[in-house]
Amino acid sequence: MTETDVLRGRRHAIYVLVAFCAVFFIGGIIVSYVVAANYGYGTGFGDGKLSPVGTAEGEGFFGDGAILGGTFILDVGILLAWYWLISRLEAPADDDPLPTDDGADLSRDESWYFIRVPNLTRILIGIAVFCTAGVVILGASILPVVLLRYGW
Repeated sequence: MTETDVLRGRRHAIYVLVAFCAVFFIGGIIVSYVVAANYGYGTGFGDGKLSPVGTAEGEGFFGDGAILGGTFILDVGILLAWYWLISRLEAPADDDPLPTDDGADLSRDESWYFIRVPNLTRILIGIAVFCTAGVVILGASILPVVLLRYGW
């Protein structure tokens, strides 16, 4: 495989990853709004409609098991597709060669190269804490609604 082929493969893998992300998330948003419109949930942008929750109807043990199995297979398929696409980015080329073996003892801290960026680290930690707290607060706020609607 020549360097040109490797670079072409990398570029193709990046395009496929970007397209997959765009289709996956935009498709998910569109499907969510179609389902919401079908059930009458409203748009969620101040239209004053409350989210009516219908009665829960199951498909039985085997139906729910089939849905769970299908979801599992789909998740594994997505993970394998991502693994295959990312593996195409790992091929060494002239612009990104493998490092030469310098015989460094990687068990010692002196052998590692550290880049210290304290302000960036502080900002990223702050964003991470904010996002984690937001997820916890939103999860905790929806829990009583679910418990009241579907029972303890």
